[in-house]
Amino acid sequence: MLDISLAGILAIATIVLAYLGVRVSANQSQTTLIWTFIVLGALIVALTTIQAYRNYSMQSTIIEQLRIIRTQGELPPEVKQRRETRERLMGMLRIGDSLDTRCLAEAMPAPEKEIRQWITDVERLVGLRFGTEYAARLRDGAGLRLVVPVTDDNRADLCAQLKIRTARLDEFIAKLRD
Repeated sequence: MLDISLAGILAIATIVLAYLGVRVSANQSQTTLIWTFIVLGALIVALTTIQAYRNYSMQSTIIEQLRIIRTQGELPPEVKQRRETRERLMGMLRIGDSLDTRCLAEAMPAPEKEIRQWITDVERLVGLRFGTEYAARLRDGAGLRLVVPVTDDNRADLCAQLKIRTARLDEFIAKLRD
């Protein structure tokens, strides 16, 4: 099938106009020039219509394929796994954010046991899904701006460990977008 783009249509029209401009001289009638522009205009309209129809057909095909996929519920296994992993990480991130709020509240005791368990669970999940290098990256706070407004040093260290891991989890989740 002929592949015609709008840029191609305009290029053809420009070439034809330039050619006809040279061919039409003062001796020829203006009627010839007018008919030339009418034919050229009709050609441009026809080519533009063909291109619009082809675009519509291609979009219709894509939409139909997406409809079939949705109705069948069939997703490639890697997409399913990526979604499942993202959802599990998002659940872990919500828990981490909740623990962070509790950690920063100095009026209450620090949820040290829960935070340590959460850190272990997150590192295990990330290690299983991505590998040990990603689990190690969870611990790396390089490049992160951490502000921990807590006066107790032990509590501040615990909150910082939590913030580093939640920031890295957020990065991993962003990479798993569909």
